[in-house]
Amino acid sequence: MRTILKWAAVLAIAAMPVAATAFSARALPVQVDPDIVAAGKQLKAKLDSAARDTAPTLRNADAPLVRRAFSEKALRALPATPAIGDACVSIGEAIVAYVDYATRTAEGETDPAKAHDAIILAIQDELTLGTVAANICTKLGFVAVVQVVEGMSASDRTRVTGPLTQMRQGASMTFRGTLDSSADPAMRPANRGMMLTALVEAAVSAAPSLLPADRAPLRERALELARGATPEARKQLDAIAQGFATTACDVLCKAAGGS
Repeated sequence: MRTILKWAAVLAIAAMPVAATAFSARALPVQVDPDIVAAGKQLKAKLDSAARDTAPTLRNADAPLVRRAFSEKALRALPATPAIGDACVSIGEAIVAYVDYATRTAEGETDPAKAHDAIILAIQDELTLGTVAANICTKLGFVAVVQVVEGMSASDRTRVTGPLTQMRQGASMTFRGTLDSSADPAMRPANRGMMLTALVEAAVSAAPSLLPADRAPLRERALELARGATPEARKQLDAIAQGFATTACDVLCKAAGGS
């Protein structure tokens, strides 16, 4: 699988705001931290116009912007309401912009696919921060939506079946993309550790909202990767597999027909 597909799978986080929109009328009015949203938009704008070797990175003057756009601390400070979808959108769009930058920069090269992957790996630190933020956002999004759906009537839950399905599918793709990205042999150990740490947290929290059919392939993939992993990564992958092995089925799982 090409690197672009691994990273692009993480972008399924954009499905979460679809659900958030459906529930917004029932959510308490909350002001999402404008800094993380504005930073994400600014980062995307810079990436959209960046020429070769001018993209915002953690190694140039735009490092503070990158850190604000993918700030785990800012995400964790947000209230647990569907309004968090605004922050998740900005994170997803910034990750897309990095992938688009790599694609655009690789055009015209003798081997565009190889050049693209080389660029992606060169900005793996930035994409790692984005992947961590995407996983944390997925976790927080499920926490928020579970709280809203628990207060809905049975008929109201039926009306949001579509957004809930998109949310589950998006989360599954985000988790699978994180697993696949962490398995890239060119991934620096520190980045792999950061991604897997975030996924451990997200898996344990969000797994009860997924259907058994969603969890099973994620558990199998984690176990598959664990067999060839370093001792440290194996411990994290085992924890991820254990998270997806849960038989718990919360209100979102039940709304989809789970039990």
